[in-house]
Amino acid sequence: MAGLVENIDREGWLPREQRYLQTSQCPQTNDTHRSQYSRTDSAAADNKYSGSKDSDASPESVADEEDDANCQEQQISFHKSKVADGLSHGEWDEAESHLSILLKDFEVSDSPEMQILQAMTYNSKARWQEALDLLRDFKHQSTSEPELSVRAYYAKAVALYKLRDYEASHTNSRRGLVVIEKFLKGATQQKYRSEFGDLAARTLEDLGSTTQSAKAQHYKSLIHDSHTEDPILLVTTVSQPSIPPTPEESEASQAKLLADMQKYRLSFGHDGKVLVGRQKDIFNALSAALDSDNLPLMTLICSNEWCATQSLRETPISFDLDPPMPQYAWRATTLLHVVAGSHSKYSAPMAQLLLDNGANPQTTLFEGITPLHICARQTNAEVASVLIKNGADIEARSITGKPPIHFAAWKASWNTDVRILKMLISAGANINAKNSGGYTALHWCMFDGRSSAPIEVLLQRPEIDKYVRAGNHKTPWDIFWEHEEEFMERGEEKRVQILYTLKRYGITR
Repeated sequence: MAGLVENIDREGWLPREQRYLQTSQCPQTNDTHRSQYSRTDSAAADNKYSGSKDSDASPESVADEEDDANCQEQQISFHKSKVADGLSHGEWDEAESHLSILLKDFEVSDSPEMQILQAMTYNSKARWQEALDLLRDFKHQSTSEPELSVRAYYAKAVALYKLRDYEASHTNSRRGLVVIEKFLKGATQQKYRSEFGDLAARTLEDLGSTTQSAKAQHYKSLIHDSHTEDPILLVTTVSQPSIPPTPEESEASQAKLLADMQKYRLSFGHDGKVLVGRQKDIFNALSAALDSDNLPLMTLICSNEWCATQSLRETPISFDLDPPMPQYAWRATTLLHVVAGSHSKYSAPMAQLLLDNGANPQTTLFEGITPLHICARQTNAEVASVLIKNGADIEARSITGKPPIHFAAWKASWNTDVRILKMLISAGANINAKNSGGYTALHWCMFDGRSSAPIEVLLQRPEIDKYVRAGNHKTPWDIFWEHEEEFMERGEEKRVQILYTLKRYGITR
């Protein structure tokens, strides 16, 4: 049993294969467990002062006491590891639960390591000031316990960063980096260097000093390829308190909401505000809520300003187009993108809620795709209407130069739904706009569509250029005849309707 303690790594973690052994062989931490030690202590005290000839403890009782002490030490190490594990994976409630056991059952709150774990747990619950107060007078022993000092500097720097004292946060980050460079080595040095480099770069960016760009780049260069964003850095309270439940709301509904939040690492903080873990958890939660028509969860997410203004910096959420469209993964980078790609009956009101709380309909990070582009290609007319009414750029260009009207025309040529195409035209979209290849919306109707509906809408417009040539000098008529024969061979009689529509508007060979 004693040998297990020696195998705990530098962060207080036990190897996985030993965790089960530890918990199965040691008494559980509860009142019964505490009473065992109380009885042992009481018996020892009786023996000490009884004046009996047998007051000296027997070898067996000494061994039992040593086993009890070793078991308690292992339990302390186990709960410390669970706190650290929960904090590193964004499992805030589990971390707090194990911390509570340590503080209440084992009387270890005065140790420096416990101060740091407690401060980190406060940070995970957005209790920044309490974390800062706990570490304000922390005694650093950088030479003898460098990793402990590094963790204290980091926890304090995070609390200061969240309290928007960027200069003090940056100072703590620099001090931590000095200790890292002087006293840590190998993988441990690399890990902490990445964390402090990330935090130091953030503080400089948030200070807004353009003269510090070289320093910011230096700190970013410390971030290792294997670095994963610290979930505590993404914890925040949203700008408004959660709405307290009305008496009419059932306990079951509230319990379900809390369970749904926990599933996606969302929780209520001590001040009643919503706590957010990793950025992508918000995106996954909203996507799932829309798919299942989970109105309470999606409202909770879309009705706060912090969530509404986030851009996903990690691997984006992808969703494919509806069959029989060619499959192509679109990537959602804001919550408006997620809503634009969903056909939930709540998509439009959620889009309006996001816009009311500061969402920008022009924001895009990948391929120049805005939420309006996604609406056009997914035929989400309800959300498209909300976006256009709220000033979305109807001429925004994708990376290949396509405005939303190109996607609207192309998708309508498959499913005959011309609602978004008409909305864009009514809003003043340029129907003759070309992409980087010189193609227009009318060209896109000819490629592989099965409906003449969008062609009819476009050709009715007096400003349409019916004979426009693309970069390869091909007109819409040329594109049609390139694909007409293969469609007719497959029995696609709808192509005949397209041919008649073109001829009716004077477009022939």
